[in-house]
Amino acid sequence: MREIEGNFIEDGWGNSLDNIGIEKIKAFLEKIKTTTDIEHCYFHVGVYYGEYISILQIGKNLGMYFTLDGPNNIEYELKSNAKNWDHAEELYSDLLAGNIEKIRDFFENGS
Repeated sequence: MREIEGNFIEDGWGNSLDNIGIEKIKAFLEKIKTTTDIEHCYFHVGVYYGEYISILQIGKNLGMYFTLDGPNNIEYELKSNAKNWDHAEELYSDLLAGNIEKIRDFFENGS
């Protein structure tokens, strides 16, 4: 588990906030579930720790990207789909808690 130093959220409409909690993520999930604006219907949350930033992005179809940026470049970028909206919320909770390895395991192994 990583010790998270801070976080941020940005959506496809250009809104961004720093140091958010799971309640704000739930509101963003609800927004993309109910919107009809497909072009901008995504958001990502990033957490930073040391020289690293982990970013988890989701779109309306539950497609997700998980990226780890290191001090010099992108270490990895993985793609998968959340099983459902509750699963997506769980992944974001793990991100905020610093459970980076658990998220990576899901993206690599589906578990």
